[in-house]
Amino acid sequence: MARRIYKNIVFFCVLALLTQFSPPTYAQSSLTLYGTLDAGFAISKHSSTPSDRYGPETSIGLISGGQSGDRFGLKGSEQLGSGQAIKFQLEDGFNLGNATYGQGRRLFGRQSWIGYENQSAGLIQFGRQNNIASDYMGQLSPFTGQYGNASLGMSFGTASAERLSNLIKIQTTELSGFKLGIGYSFSTGMTSGYAKSGDVVSLDRSTSGYNYSTVNNLRSFTSGIKYSDGPVYLVLTYDSFYPNAATANNDFKNANAWILGGAYDFEIFKLSGAYGQTKNGAVNTLQNVLGVVRNDTFDNTNSSIIFDSSLSIASYMIGIASPVSSYGQVFAAWQMAQPSGGMQSGSFSPIATQRVVSAGYTYPLSKRTSFYSYAGYGMNSAMIDGLFSAVFAVGMTHKF
Repeated sequence: MARRIYKNIVFFCVLALLTQFSPPTYAQSSLTLYGTLDAGFAISKHSSTPSDRYGPETSIGLISGGQSGDRFGLKGSEQLGSGQAIKFQLEDGFNLGNATYGQGRRLFGRQSWIGYENQSAGLIQFGRQNNIASDYMGQLSPFTGQYGNASLGMSFGTASAERLSNLIKIQTTELSGFKLGIGYSFSTGMTSGYAKSGDVVSLDRSTSGYNYSTVNNLRSFTSGIKYSDGPVYLVLTYDSFYPNAATANNDFKNANAWILGGAYDFEIFKLSGAYGQTKNGAVNTLQNVLGVVRNDTFDNTNSSIIFDSSLSIASYMIGIASPVSSYGQVFAAWQMAQPSGGMQSGSFSPIATQRVVSAGYTYPLSKRTSFYSYAGYGMNSAMIDGLFSAVFAVGMTHKF
């Protein structure tokens, strides 16, 4: 597997070099090879629960993609004239520590799309891409990226680099500060689970593929609108997931999530906040905590969704980031995920409101390389009453 990755990197390097010697007739075309390498060291642990359903655990060692997911890719465009262009992006994610593929062992699991752009209208893209919430919410949280249990995904599952296969996504050009995006996935490529009374009655891995009958695919609608004007940034997103009809058998509702957020840059610091609600299901299980499932009704498989009509969560986030002159940037965030009372009847463990506090620091070593450190502490992690988790990490990121 490692040899295959290295061959791909060499291949992309050759392609990028060849574009530098293209004949003049192709001067309006571009091809860029890029990537991110991120490695560090982390200590993470979680406590036992009062019911002893989960025991204490500590992990110490090398981490890959602590701040930014490791990746390499190609992106390019061909100008067609009159403000029109064909664009594409192929991006592979991998683990720097062991050279294995990420995103379900997909070759280009992070991004794989081609699109048409009209500068006066907008961009339409076809393929595997981020949902709108991941695109638009990234500017809110100071912990944009991986960051373990300090990330925005601890409380907002749809805003945590949610990638959808077979997606058609349309985004308008910015008009008076506003930009609108919508998309529909005919088959998300995610594993789906279906839960009743605390039991996952079915874990349907067939939805990670593409079924012939459209209704037997796990489908999704994603949308959002954002406004940006100087120091002001506002965003509203909505995502809905439609269960596989063959497995759900009309017993499960669509899972929905919406998020409203905003930020203001005071120059000496940037303040941001967000509020959202999730109902009838959980995307990415709102992040895993050291392999511990978020609730006994949830599966802890990444890039998965659990449909559960008893699930209802209100999510909150307040973040602050401040540059420290030429000495880098410090940032911190507080998050909360509050389960509804009805969720208790669907869980084997007592549940409680999750609260996460986190702090981080980045220092630029050069234009492409930076040092980072962060720490996070979760109370009632995974909304399991009495489960506490903590992480501390240091590392370095290089972009090329």
